[in-house]
Amino acid sequence: MPEDKGIQQSVESEGFQALTQEAVATTRQWDISQAVDAAIADHAAEELRRSPASSPAQSQGPEPYFPFRTLEKMPAARNVVNAWMTNESNIERVARKFKTDIASQPTGLLSEWYPIIINSMPRPGTLRGIAPDKKKVAVIVAVGKLSPSNGLFLGEDIEMDSGQDVVFGGGEPITFPGSGGGLAILLLLNV
Repeated sequence: MPEDKGIQQSVESEGFQALTQEAVATTRQWDISQAVDAAIADHAAEELRRSPASSPAQSQGPEPYFPFRTLEKMPAARNVVNAWMTNESNIERVARKFKTDIASQPTGLLSEWYPIIINSMPRPGTLRGIAPDKKKVAVIVAVGKLSPSNGLFLGEDIEMDSGQDVVFGGGEPITFPGSGGGLAILLLLNV
């Protein structure tokens, strides 16, 4: 399946990245929650790793560098999305965080979703928002363990276990460490 170019964005150069890393380190608190049963997420990780396109791309040569790429939307990945969307506490957390009443109208909440693999890059890079329109709310659900060693962008000492998620504004800058190989499901929500 060809990758969806609509979600693909390149990272910024080092000057912006250094400034963003400093700002993120001093102001951002990540709210990581167990959002999906780990067995469902682990099954999706197994299926995605069997996909022929599941090797992280090695960015070489001059910029631009792409911090992740989309993988095929297979049923096991869809099961993670369904499990996340049907867990009422996930919807309530998003509503509280973004001070909105989405719990009363969850239909239409999910805009798009993508299984992704984090790519290796020659150096860290900052993405000026993971949502292409910079307006949606982003949810990253770990399928398999995510850490800085396989591309997790939450900080040097933060890891996510399979089935855990993190919710943040789709326009927030995030800095990928340059390592790759981690798998996740990216959900974009209309909030």
